[in-house]
This record gives sequence, C-alpha cells and structure tokens, in this order.
Amino acid sequence: VSFMLSWLWTVLGESGPQALTKAWKKGEQMIVTYPPDWIPGTYAKYHPLSFSWLVGGIVRRACKDGKGINHHLHSRVCAPLGIDPSELTIGELPPKYDVHVARLEGKSFRKLCQLSPIWKSALGVFESFVFCTVGNLRRWRELCLPSSNALWTPDAVAKMYAALSNDGAIACEEKKEKRAFSRGSIKKLWNKLHQPPIPGANGPARLSLGFCPWVTPSLHGPSSIHRRIVCHNGMGGCIAFGELKGENSETSSLAVAIGKNSYDPSVCIGLSPVSPSSVELVEAIRRGIRKADAFTA
Repeated sequence: VSFMLSWLWTVLGESGPQALTKAWKKGEQMIVTYPPDWIPGTYAKYHPLSFSWLVGGIVRRACKDGKGINHHLHSRVCAPLGIDPSELTIGELPPKYDVHVARLEGKSFRKLCQLSPIWKSALGVFESFVFCTVGNLRRWRELCLPSSNALWTPDAVAKMYAALSNDGAIACEEKKEKRAFSRGSIKKLWNKLHQPPIPGANGPARLSLGFCPWVTPSLHGPSSIHRRIVCHNGMGGCIAFGELKGENSETSSLAVAIGKNSYDPSVCIGLSPVSPSSVELVEAIRRGIRKADAFTA
C-alpha cells in the first residue's frame, strides 16, 4: 500500500516527463527488490501494475538498447504489419490524438445496485468510479504500463494477433505477406503455450510468455485450456485473442479483437472479464467460418 501511494503521488502529484521516467524506475525497482511469494513457474497470479514492470523491464534489458517497449512495439510489430503507431501504443499518446480516444463510461448506478449481495454493488460502484476516473486522465495516457494502459483500435490489435496465429505474418494484396515475427519465434511461442497448465489464482494457468495465463471456456471453447491460444482481456471487458492455424476443426488462424468503452466491473467483485456480448460476437464469427468452409468444400 505504501508503495502504491508513493507511486501514485509521483505520477499524479509531479509534472513533466521526468516524473514519468521516475515513476517507471520506481516501479522497476520495486519488482527487483520484492521477494517472490512463490517459486516461479509453480503458481500464477495476475496484477495489472506489477505485471507491467515485469514485461517492460524484460524487454528493456533483453534488447540492450535502453529503449522502452513502445519503441520495439512500433518498429517491430506496427511497422511491418502496416499499423499506424497511434492505433497501437502503450500509453505515451501525443496530445493531438486525444480527440480520437473514447472515454471510459461506467455502468449506471441503478444497474450496479442490482448486483447481489450488497457488498458487490458497493465494490462495483467503487471500481467503476476509480477505473473510469483514472483511465480518462491525460496523465494516465502519458504513462507506459504494459497490460495496464494500452490505447488501440480493434483493427490494429486483430492484425497483431492474426500474425501470431498465422506463422508470424498476415496476408495482403497480390499474394504478398506482411511479416512481423519469424517462423522460428512463433514455433517457440506455441510450443511453450502447449505445456501442461500450473495452479493459479483463477484456476489452471498456462505459461503464457506475457499473454493472459487464463483462457475463458465460454469464449475460447470448453477445451481451450489444452489448446494453443494467445489472449488478453482489457479494461472493463475488452478482449483480444488468436488461435493457432489449423490446430483443429474449430480453428483457422482466427484472430478477434473487441473494444468497448462501457466499463464492466470485474476486478474487485470477481465477475468474468468477458462480457456476454463478446461471446455472442465470437460465436457468430465461428458460425460464419464453418458455413464458409462447408460452402467451399
């Protein structure tokens, strides 16, 4: 708690880009000095802030150029796939793009009060207020926190997941391809995801290399924990995932990204981060693919 209060004061109480750099270094230092709660690889639990410094810190050190994760996201993923950096960025959004960012909107107080028991209603109201208030701050958009404050369009995120699902590239006109990842790196990714799950706070978890360790059976299918899927849930109910090309009859390198700015509380009150409307959309896409396959067969 003391660290979070100190970190939030650095972010919100100080001004200028030096405060953002200071906040990042403070988060990394916390991760470096914090003793693990369990032996790595034996258990999985997710936190949207500490996860940020783990992923971002690994990228910064592995690339050995001192540049942040956004530089590598834009140069190694966005550029090869033809994605405008303003459509897929982890914070650090220039002010000129603010008018294009949808504001987070909480559910109505009346709907939240319908949750049962009453403590869920109270926590739902609290979570929606805090996350929507913080998420709409210009200061929050300036931060770079992998997994916590990405700003994106569904088209851009779907392209990234499509490349992960299709040997590292996406098809384009004139039978050419746009490649962001080598076939070798994609093979290593999928082999790692195919390892047996380990215990986790939200059920069996996969070693997921920075992606969400949990899959949602209602969205990905009842056998999804044993299938190779990369996925991640976003603030308030957004979802994106990609499936390995041709692994079984249900998959055909499908990649889906669904964005929503109506915030559904889930962190404090334990509701599913995947909204029913997202499940319906994905099921409709799968039905369309099956019909198309049957038609061409």
